[in-house]
Amino acid sequence: MKFTTVLALFPLLSTLAFGSPIEDHSIITDYPLEGYSITEPEWELEVYPNSNETIIARGTIEQAHDEARKVNPNWDAEVLEPALEIAKRSLESESPSEFAKRASNDFNLAALDCGGRWEEVTWHDALRRTLYLHTVKGTPKNGPGPANCGRVSCAYDVAIWWCNDEPYTKWLDSFHVIADGAMVVNNGCMKRNFGEADTTSGQAFHKANWNVIVRKDSC
Repeated sequence: MKFTTVLALFPLLSTLAFGSPIEDHSIITDYPLEGYSITEPEWELEVYPNSNETIIARGTIEQAHDEARKVNPNWDAEVLEPALEIAKRSLESESPSEFAKRASNDFNLAALDCGGRWEEVTWHDALRRTLYLHTVKGTPKNGPGPANCGRVSCAYDVAIWWCNDEPYTKWLDSFHVIADGAMVVNNGCMKRNFGEADTTSGQAFHKANWNVIVRKDSC
């Protein structure tokens, strides 16, 4: 687990992920997940700090954040940046061995599916999207499966999908567990490329019958 690398990159990641607007997060149909049904995630976001005033947005987390900025132009500074600090402290408080133990308890690491039909992305860009999910409050919801997927994050051609394999609607405790699944893929499927950037892609299967996919999409 590359937590030393993750923490060392935080100043850079903060700028790359949050320092400038992400241009286009439109729903795409060019890259369907073959054999899967597609649903659009719904988000409840606080728009002013400690106000309990929320909005409901649909699409990826990047699209939801764009909607929050329309309501509160200072949303990045007032809500998002403090959330990033909380995510940073959360990562700092957990050692690589602690994460590995928790991941092995939560995910079926023997079933980790790397590469193959999931087109690779650069490891650093996948990490940026994963950290972005760590900033989100709320409880994810996904419709009945099996293989019912929602694209929860997509920017810089990196997508994170969350898929429900249960025949009923599934709720998770937080978006952090989806980010954990993405981190399992990021590190478990990382490829060292001589003279080029590290890459990753794959699918991590949670023992509660849902999974996370990290792959290349057009966004």
